[in-house]
Amino acid sequence: VFEDIDDVIPRAEVESFMANYKAAAGFAIDELNAAPATIAVGARITT
Repeated sequence: VFEDIDDVIPRAEVESFMANYKAAAGFAIDELNAAPATIAVGARITT
């Protein structure tokens, strides 16, 4: 058991892991903003 993740995993390793996770999860903001729209502009959802 530990209280601080930095005590067991170097900060650089955590940052690298998180960058890869964000990219895989769709949090790569620049790439997401550069991608074509997923939903057409003005589209409406009806139920």
